[in-house]
Amino acid sequence: MSYRIVDRTPPQITILSPADGAQYHVGDTITPSYFCHDDVDGSRVSCKATPVDTTPGTHTFRVESVDSSGNAASASATYSVRYAFDGFYSPLVAAPASVTLRAGDTVPAKFSLHGDRGLDVLARAAWRPCSVTTNDWSGAAGSLSYNAGPDRYTFGWATDKAWAGSCRELLLTLRDGTTHAAYVSFR
Repeated sequence: MSYRIVDRTPPQITILSPADGAQYHVGDTITPSYFCHDDVDGSRVSCKATPVDTTPGTHTFRVESVDSSGNAASASATYSVRYAFDGFYSPLVAAPASVTLRAGDTVPAKFSLHGDRGLDVLARAAWRPCSVTTNDWSGAAGSLSYNAGPDRYTFGWATDKAWAGSCRELLLTLRDGTTHAAYVSFR
């Protein structure tokens, strides 16, 4: 009687970096670190990874391996690359604090991303009444500029005179997927 031992165990993959759930800032160096191991083949198994994406947003890093018996395995880590947001600067303050301004004026929403990241950093500018907790937003009219001297972006939010006596929440959603809010009571 003869028998044959068949390897049906896939390789093991360990991803050290980027770690699952890790957050990096735009401009950070992300060095991938991973290894593949198999009980039969040891570390002599194929180990291929996708490139690390350093653009703003949420990404998945994937590693695949195949052993000499054809057993395949894959592992992934989800990580995010975010702007280093700093703000809001006067006349606004970051939520949940609030400021009082005149309705109908253009409100400068000033913030820093620690360097000039281009004028395409803003994915959406919106507002909603302060008492609303749903995702029902109205588009905020305005324009975005950057001033290198103080390292400040400014979104000039055009407000309406009819907002006098009310509160509005300004929401700036950046291209990295983060949203930053400021409350304004209008007089």
